[in-house]
Amino acid sequence: MASRVNVKFVVLLAVVLTAAAGGTAFVAYKVVFKTPAELARRGDAKMAEGEFRAAELLYSKAVNKDPYNSVYLLKWRDALEQWVPDTDRELQTEFASTYRQLHNQLARSDNLANIDYQLEYLDLLMTWMRDQGFNRSSYEMLAKDADEYIKYQEPLHPDDPRVAALKRVRGMAWARIGLTGLDLTAEQAEQTREDFEAVLAADPDDYETMFMQVGLAQAALAKAQNAGRLTEAGRLTERIEQTLDDFIAANGSQSVAGTLGEMMRVQNSLREQVRALMAEHAGAAIPMIQKLRDEAQEFTVEAARRMASAPAGEVTTDVIRRLHALESQTNSKNDFAATLPLLKAQLAAHPDDESLTVLYAEVLSSRQEFAEDGLE
Repeated sequence: MASRVNVKFVVLLAVVLTAAAGGTAFVAYKVVFKTPAELARRGDAKMAEGEFRAAELLYSKAVNKDPYNSVYLLKWRDALEQWVPDTDRELQTEFASTYRQLHNQLARSDNLANIDYQLEYLDLLMTWMRDQGFNRSSYEMLAKDADEYIKYQEPLHPDDPRVAALKRVRGMAWARIGLTGLDLTAEQAEQTREDFEAVLAADPDDYETMFMQVGLAQAALAKAQNAGRLTEAGRLTERIEQTLDDFIAANGSQSVAGTLGEMMRVQNSLREQVRALMAEHAGAAIPMIQKLRDEAQEFTVEAARRMASAPAGEVTTDVIRRLHALESQTNSKNDFAATLPLLKAQLAAHPDDESLTVLYAEVLSSRQEFAEDGLE
């Protein structure tokens, strides 16, 4: 038989507990029943007083009550960005557990309406993932998030270049998986190729996208060659050449972007010729390979000349690093006569650029010239 509840006892107990709690119960009532708008106003007051941590906590409570309201999320982000944590551990914790999640909610705020918030979130994820090292599931989730945004935004804004930027992220996510040697499905590989083509149509000088597109095709080409699928290998070779042709034509061979495209073509050609010579002549191919390198070095010198005359700002550390990589293959003297003058000129113009300094040290290390250049 079910027990009967003593209603009178329960009422009396509730009264006693409420009286005992006193002010604590009142405070709890205030916190629980504050509206998001009220919490945000209190956060605004704390921000005005410079109490960023207190403001951040209040905005977080407002967001907890209204999770996808962009107004509250932006206030919360502003408070987080102005607050200075006491320890590195606290900073890392806030970034891992709060800042990324905040941007995730912001990307989905206002019914997925704002494409800029989505791009900011994806960019944040890409940066974080590069620092963490490769993880396939992370890149799959990145592609999935980008795919969700694309499916919402593309029907509404088919000609918006920011949709191509979303496709760039999705393509990069799948490409990074594929370029580690892991398999993609035929559908994923095709979608990646289509994404990259859309990106290059919107931004023809996007070298990284072209580089990844060619890289995926080269990986597929190697697999086809090893498996003896000659027809497929021929088709992939043609695709690679067409991609490079289109990129160079779109940018002009004298531009930095066009020169990077030609550099990639030279590297590919040199690699294939060396492979063929070694397969046919084995050790006897060394003199012939040396001749090929010397001929390719002539182009490397020309590429450096073009970069030296390029408008300020176009020759980045990454561009010089790619020139250095090419010259590592073409310069038999290993003196980097093409790369060093360009690198030194950039260092003179940007003496505080740490990435240039690191690259300079790498080049000098390969030449064993630390003492001569005063870097002992």
